Amino acid sequence: MSQEENIAVARRSFAGWNEGGVQGSRDVGWTDDAELHDPPGLPDAAVHRGADAVAARLEELTDLLPNQLEILDAIAVGEDEVLMITQFHGEGGSSGTPVEQQVSVLMQIAEGKVSRWRVFMSAEKGRAAAGLSG
Repeated sequence: MSQEENIAVARRSFAGWNEGGVQGSRDVGWTDDAELHDPPGLPDAAVHRGADAVAARLEELTDLLPNQLEILDAIAVGEDEVLMITQFHGEGGSSGTPVEQQVSVLMQIAEGKVSRWRVFMSAEKGRAAAGLSG
């Protein structure tokens, strides 16, 4: 797939998330062996392997902090990755406290589906992981 096609897949995945949560993103397309890498530094950070494990982890997170992700930038990285710079808008699930957080996600695309997410709690950390400066 071209870099433009990979960006389109990543954008559709986020649109699916915003419209239908975890299932909305999954419906857009995940590989069966998809992986989710929690943000480094998260107290219980882990790598979740397999589409079902990824979905379960994302459901845990949305139960704690329902959200919407606004795409600020989408950058092709190499032949099969896309760095999504996003702004998280939400409220604490139990507290209702407004939360605004920039989040970047380095996504690997395989055969038109998302195969890996590496999540970072800032654009700078995502850019560094992608090998991009600035």
